[in-house]
Formats: sequence, structure tokens, C-alpha cells
Amino acid sequence: MKKRILIVAKTYPCPSTKYGELVCTAGIDAEGKWHRLYPVPFRNLTKEHRYKKYQWVEVEIEKDASDPRAESHKIIGEINPLEIIDTRKDWYLRKKLLLHDIYTSKTQLIYDCRKSAKQTSLAIFKPAKIVSFHIETANHKDIECETYKLPFKFYYKFEDSESKISRLQIIDWEIGELTRKLLTHYGNNYKLIKDILRHKYFTAMQKRDVYLFLGTSREWHIRKSPNPFMIIGIFYPPQENNQSNLQIENKSFTGTLKTNLLESYAVQI
Repeated sequence: MKKRILIVAKTYPCPSTKYGELVCTAGIDAEGKWHRLYPVPFRNLTKEHRYKKYQWVEVEIEKDASDPRAESHKIIGEINPLEIIDTRKDWYLRKKLLLHDIYTSKTQLIYDCRKSAKQTSLAIFKPAKIVSFHIETANHKDIECETYKLPFKFYYKFEDSESKISRLQIIDWEIGELTRKLLTHYGNNYKLIKDILRHKYFTAMQKRDVYLFLGTSREWHIRKSPNPFMIIGIFYPPQENNQSNLQIENKSFTGTLKTNLLESYAVQI
């Protein structure tokens, strides 16, 4: 079937023995239904078929019979990028398209994933509070490609509407690409790079209305993990008022960096 899908999440490339590198892409159709498009060998796509986040694409898809997740589809043929939904009027159009069927409870999300007929594996989640942002050292497997290998892994710790705490890994394209650019520019100055990342993904988020795009991994979905979700994207329009829902707990930011340097990376890439 042919579908128009608004791309809202792309994961950072992962290694594949068959395709080299793959990107998992998620989006919604005109009815607001989620679709997972995989595999996508993004780097091998020609320029006219590469797509951006918040861009409509037209694509022929079919249900992936090898994947039990209801939202998973294979791409047949080419991806045709269409119009991009921009951020004018405080992200008005993006919010209109995306902010519905929002989860606020971890318990409800896991129930809908495991026990209800919905079998949810893609969702938008509104945390009550972002507790902290963590950067950890990554341990790489031999098969991972050097092009996209990063020295860090990223996590958000957040609280839901029932005061339950979750800690989920962030595998979003945006944070990976920013890290790669910072490594190219600053080399092994990991302290500076981490400070810039903490500013963008924690400190600067105080002025944003933060939502998380969550998706399950195929492996942990099948293995019935208690929480198979990861953060595949972050949606952060400006707050409509000056009230912040974020709690600052990161103490390692030194404040020694110039404000203009930090703020230069506190925008969407």
C-alpha cells in the first residue's frame, strides 16, 4: 500500500552485516497512525531520496511478516520526500499533527504494549519531570562501523504522572549527529563535548515543553522485557508559559564555557 508518512524520528545508524548501516525510521500517517520503516540504508540513499525529520514522504510499504510489532513495515521501492513541516508559530503545525494519544503513565504504556489488543510499540510520552541526563562510556562490538561509532551512550531519567521513575537510552539521530560533529571539531576534549551536550539536552530543555518518542527494540519486544522501550526521538517545542517542568540534578556542569558557545548548540540540527 502507498502511504504518506510524516517522519518524526530517526535512530542513529546501527551496524548490519547485510546492509552495512541501518536507520530505523518512525512516523505517523494522515490519520495519526504510527508506522515503523525498517530497514533503511540511509547513507546509501541517493540525495533526492534522503529525508529529514518532520518531512512528509510518500512510500510503498507492506507489513513486515518477520516482525511481530504491529507498526513495523518494509519499504517497497523508493522513498519520495515531500514537504517539510517547519517550526513557525512556536511549532504550531508540528504540535497539531503530533500531540494526540499521549501517554503520561509508564504502567499504562507497558500494559498497552504487553497485555492489551493495541500491542503498542511506538508512542509519544509526556514525562512529568526530566530528572537527569546521563552520558556513559560506550562499549563497542567489533562489527560496528567506524563511520558512526560514538564513544558515548545517552540516557534520560524521568518521572511519569504516577511518580514512577524510568531510565531509558536515547538513540535519536539528532544527538548522535551532534556528538559526531563535536568530536570532529573538538577531538578528544570529552569534557567540553559533554558540557555542550548536557547544556542542550538538560539545561536548555528547561525552556522547552518536552515529549519523548518511544519505540521498542525488536529483540526485547520479542523477549518480553519488562520495559522494552528506548527514546528514539525528542520533541521539544517552546513552552507556552515560563513554568518549567524540569528538575536539575546534574552537578557536573562547570559553567566555565562561554554562554554563546553553549547556546550555539542548543538548537535543533
